[in-house]
Amino acid sequence: MPSRLASVGAIDIAAIARGSFRGFLALVVGTVLFPLVAGTATPVVSGWFAFVCVAGFALAASHQGHARRAVWQGAAAGTGTFALMLPQLYFGSAAREPVDLLLAAGTAPVVGAVTGTVVMLRRRSRTSIEYAGEHRAGKKR
Repeated sequence: MPSRLASVGAIDIAAIARGSFRGFLALVVGTVLFPLVAGTATPVVSGWFAFVCVAGFALAASHQGHARRAVWQGAAAGTGTFALMLPQLYFGSAAREPVDLLLAAGTAPVVGAVTGTVVMLRRRSRTSIEYAGEHRAGKKR
């Protein structure tokens, strides 16, 4: 059971922090790999920032913890990743265009919410399948 300090209402604050940090690490790795990608085809280079952002936000939101509201949990983790990414974007050369920053800011909660919902649905279906198997075998929970 999560502690009172770790969860507020329907979201798990500790899981948001862990997920945001994991998403941020994915963004850092994507930024470090950019010079290797820069030598490839132009469409890959132009879509690299978007790909890395979506992957980082999805990774952040995939860590649900004890959340009861997957949409809010995922959106908060994605937005937390974006907040951790802002200094890197400001001081780095990855995306200084305001349009890129606004798109990333809008994408973070959307990708986080969708990923959080998918993870929660998969968790629920796996749990219900395990429960059904135990029930058929005569085991009690």
